[in-house]
This record gives sequence, C-alpha cells and structure tokens, in this order.
Amino acid sequence: MASNLMVRYLLRTPAYSVWSYFVLGSTVWIIYTADRLWDVRRMTELPLTARHRFHLQNRKALWNATGVVTALTAVITLFFLPFRVIGFGLGLTLAVGLYLWLVHLLSAHFRRKWFQKEPLVAILYTAGIWGPVWVLRGYTSAADWLLCLLFAAIAFQNLLLFSLFDLENDQRRNEQSLVTYWGAERIKAVFQGLSVGILLACLVVGMVLADEGRQQRVAAILAGMSLVLLSMGLYPDYFRRHESFRWVGDGIFFLPLLVLL
Repeated sequence: MASNLMVRYLLRTPAYSVWSYFVLGSTVWIIYTADRLWDVRRMTELPLTARHRFHLQNRKALWNATGVVTALTAVITLFFLPFRVIGFGLGLTLAVGLYLWLVHLLSAHFRRKWFQKEPLVAILYTAGIWGPVWVLRGYTSAADWLLCLLFAAIAFQNLLLFSLFDLENDQRRNEQSLVTYWGAERIKAVFQGLSVGILLACLVVGMVLADEGRQQRVAAILAGMSLVLLSMGLYPDYFRRHESFRWVGDGIFFLPLLVLL
C-alpha cells in the first residue's frame, strides 16, 4: 500500500477512491493467507516455522476471515474502482491463480527445471502495485519505466535474500527455491551483483535521466531500500537472530512513505 502511494506520487495519477488502498492491501492478504493455508493442508507433520504453525492452529478462523474479506473486497471493488483498474485486476487475478496452481499442483521435480518462484513473484508483486496506477496514467517517461524495473529488481532482491535465510528450513521440508537449486554461494554472488547494479542504476536515474524532483526522490528511496537489503546480506548472522530479517526485509516496503515528507 505504501509502495502504491509512491507510484501515484511519481506518476501524478488522477486520484480515485481511497478504498483502492484497502482493495490492494486486502487482496495481498487474501493471496498470502490462502497460500499459507494450502501449504499447511498438505503437511503431514508439525510445521517447522512459526508462521506455518500459526496458520495450522487457526486454520478454521482464517478460512472464515478469508471468505469475509474476499466478499468485502469484491463489493468495494465493484462500487469504488474505475473499470480499467478492475479489468487489469481480473487479468492479474488469472495470472496469480495460474502461478499458485503451478506451485501447488506440479511436482517439485518438474518445477525445479523450469519453474522458480522468486522471479515470478517479483513480477506479479510489481504488477499489482504499478499496474493499477499505470492503466490510468497513459504516457510515462523512460525514467519512470526504469524506476518500475528497479522496484521489481528490489522485490527480487528481497526474495533472494529470504531464500538464503530460509535455506535450512527449505531443505528440511524439501521445498524448492533458487537457492536450493543453484546453491547458496552462487545465489550470494547473484544477490550482491544485483544489489550493486540496483544502486548504480538508481544513481544514474536520479542524476542523469530524471527530469523532475519526483523521479529523483523515488530513485533515492529505491536506493535506500536496496541498501538495507544489501546490508542484511553482508551481516546474515545478526539479522538471523529471532528471524529479525523478516521484519527488516519486509519493513523496507514502508520506506516509500517518505514521499509524504
């Protein structure tokens, strides 16, 4: 929701109902919760992670809450969102549904060769945040496109980092990720290279390509987000304590609120 606010600020999109923030937030919550509930449904033993145990212990209440939130989100969407945004959302819903189907129904051996979750999740996440704004915007500059790509790269950077931190749990549960497939050392090199590339690209956009202060401010925020993730990757033992990497790693997506200052 904070990132969506930043995109609206950047693209000067015509304002529409404040309920759109609720729809975006609730939709992400529905997808996340349903995905976790489906995970624990397939498990034959007590989950290893606290978040999976929570969903297992409260699965009935969470399924009921998901149904209520889904119905409420659908009603608000129909009454308060522009038709172009609704159309885009329906298309993205199909894409997310296809992704979840591939994750849960295809065998791990088949997925390993051509299907990896990290890049796909980064793309879908970015589309959900930038797409509803872009369909109302029309023309966008090259700098805006690059900022969108950098945001997707940061989402991918975040997911790579989490996969590194989750490596032991994934191996115990026989879960697939880029780290389990490519190896931790190779992914660490990719992560560090990606981080440096993002920081340099933010510098180029902010100092060379940006033609207005809004683009420079967003470039600076994205650089800050990437820098935090890079710092976590350089000091993994510190951020592994009490799984603080989850709070800090996902907490970077509050930094777009800095556009309000």
